[in-house]
Amino acid sequence: MMSKPIPQHKGRSLLGSTDFVESPPHFLLKLGQKYEEIVEFRFAHLRFVMVTSPELVREILVSKAKFFRKAKRDVDIMSKFIGMGLVTSDGAHHQKQRKLAQPAFHVRRIAEYGDVMVDYTADMLDQWQVGEVRDISDEMFKLTMYIVTKTIFDVDKDAMVGQAERIGEAMHHLQAITNRDFNSVILWPEWIPTKSNRMRKQERQVLDDTIADLVATRRATAGADGLIQDKGDLLSMLLLSQDEDNNFMTDTELRDELVTLF
Repeated sequence: MMSKPIPQHKGRSLLGSTDFVESPPHFLLKLGQKYEEIVEFRFAHLRFVMVTSPELVREILVSKAKFFRKAKRDVDIMSKFIGMGLVTSDGAHHQKQRKLAQPAFHVRRIAEYGDVMVDYTADMLDQWQVGEVRDISDEMFKLTMYIVTKTIFDVDKDAMVGQAERIGEAMHHLQAITNRDFNSVILWPEWIPTKSNRMRKQERQVLDDTIADLVATRRATAGADGLIQDKGDLLSMLLLSQDEDNNFMTDTELRDELVTLF
């Protein structure tokens, strides 16, 4: 069976698809509407292939996953923010972490997380008054932070009001820096004290300190056998998960998976 060449989208300048950098979501939406299954496009020296066919996506992520590796450039960018969790890891390490994290995404667990989302959203809407003017972006970001801290750490929103805003701010800055890196032709090493590198280090420390405190608090509740109680949240599952050799996640692995879930 002969393979077909991947359709190529021609950019509007010598640099290729510059509109990809100007507005990635808009560009990718238009591209997906124009090409049915797969398309290749270029920006500067970077080559991209976008896959929109569900069947092809399954081949890449499931049936032929071993033939596809995560792009080194993407991993280098994202790992500065989220470390080497499920999104950035590959090969044996990815397989190990995936097995350890799998119980946290059981159908029953997902349904319980859904209940939290519905309840917290209803509480937020109950506080809104007719005629009020609210920043929907800010409201949704806070709601997301409250849901995340409840489903991951079993911490009620009343206990996270102050922290949620600071965590949200840190996440916002880290995501903005990461997006700029993706759109940049040059990636500066972390040891060079650029403005972005300094801010990334500062905001990442906010996340690391918050997660370390929440994990330490949970571990302090461990029984005589050293095991913590399963409270139905993601942190419980990750702390209790063991690999084939009965090893638990290291603190670094735990941190990376938790930040990835954030």
